[in-house]
Amino acid sequence: MQVKLTQGYVNKLSTPKKITEIRDKELRGLLLRCLPSGRKIFYVDYRRSNGKRTRYKLGTSDVLSVAQAKDATKEFLANLELGEDLGESRRKALVSTLGYFLEHHYGPWVIENRKSGKLTLRRIQSAFKGLLDTRMDSLDIWSLEKWRTAKLKNKGVKRVTVNRDIAVLKAALNCAVEWGFLEENPIAKMKKLKETDSKEKIRHLAPEEYQRLIA
Repeated sequence: MQVKLTQGYVNKLSTPKKITEIRDKELRGLLLRCLPSGRKIFYVDYRRSNGKRTRYKLGTSDVLSVAQAKDATKEFLANLELGEDLGESRRKALVSTLGYFLEHHYGPWVIENRKSGKLTLRRIQSAFKGLLDTRMDSLDIWSLEKWRTAKLKNKGVKRVTVNRDIAVLKAALNCAVEWGFLEENPIAKMKKLKETDSKEKIRHLAPEEYQRLIA
C-alpha cells in the first residue's frame, strides 16, 4: 500500500487487526509498519550491496514525527550512496552470544508473551548449554548437526525430543532476525529428523483381515 505519509495521516491511523505496511509515495524507502498492538514503526527499506533487501529501523511514531522520519531516511540513503551501510554496522554491533540474547532479550519477551515462556527459556538454555557462549551469527547447520548426533547417542533420548529442541531454538533465532540482531536465521533450513524408526514398516490389512478385526 502506498500513500503520501503526513503527520495528520499517521495520527488518524486506526489500530489494524493484522500487521499492515504503508510505503511513502514520495520518498523511496520510507515505510511505516503498523502492528495490532497499536505500535507504528518507521523503517528504511533498501537493497544491500549484495543485492538482498533488508530494513533499517528508524523508530516509533511516538518518538519520531513524519518529518523526522523523512529526514532520517534521506540521510540514511545518502550515506548508502557513499558506501556506508548503517544497517550493517548496527547489525554487527547488535550480534551477541546466544546466551546473552536469551538472558537479556528473548527470555524477558517470551516469559511476558507466552504462557509456557519460562519452560521454553529453560529448555533452550538446558538443551544448548554448550552453545550459549557462541555468537549467534556463528551458529550454523553443521554445528547443530554435530549437537544432534551427540544428543541421540544418549540412552533414552528420542528423535521427537531433539526435533522440539531445534524448533524452540529456531523460534528464538527468528525473533533475533525480526528484532534486528541477525540478518537471517542461520539454521532456518535445518530439516527435522524422521520421528519413526526407519526399520518399522506400515502394513495395511488385507480385506479378510479387516473383516475379522471388525467382527
